[in-house]
Amino acid sequence: MTREVDYEPRSVKRLLAEMKDIAELMIDLSYSAVLLDSDEVAEEVLQLEDEMDVLQLRTHMSLLMASRTPDDAEALAPVLGIVGATEKVSDATGDIAKIVLEDIRLPDAIRAALPEAVETLVRARVDPDSRFVGETLGGLNLETETGVRAIAIRRAGEWILNPDRETQLEPDDVVLFRGPDEGVAGVYQSTTGEAYLPPD
Repeated sequence: MTREVDYEPRSVKRLLAEMKDIAELMIDLSYSAVLLDSDEVAEEVLQLEDEMDVLQLRTHMSLLMASRTPDDAEALAPVLGIVGATEKVSDATGDIAKIVLEDIRLPDAIRAALPEAVETLVRARVDPDSRFVGETLGGLNLETETGVRAIAIRRAGEWILNPDRETQLEPDDVVLFRGPDEGVAGVYQSTTGEAYLPPD
């Protein structure tokens, strides 16, 4: 991690909740990247790994600020264990993503044993001319009309996890969509202005 991280006064509880959400998303995306053989999805896992590094550092800072006595340190020690375990999850999902990015081929026997992906997961950058710009996810009604849902959005380097109906799409948002192939193809084209090309 090369970016500088400043202390922000945030509760450890909130930081841990955010780390949990990111860890869940990373597990989902890393396996999807392998199943779909998608470099784009794998790249998002590495972006999330960087975000997780920042959250871990901020959690350590908050714990240091909260610990004033030996009793405080003893009470907060288990939280450090949780942070460490989350870091292992983050690193492991990054390693899974690198299987795709570094063209490390899975043995045929293992690939044959993997289930077929039921849904497609795709990364789409919102084109400034897209009809989706300024619209809320609820207003677009994508899930009802196409079966496609936005599972996360990266906006100017920050993540919006579990976007809801009120989340508005902005130009250059990077949206992770999940849904059936046919629906994903249409939503991808409406978002990016480009035809969807499934991974080989």
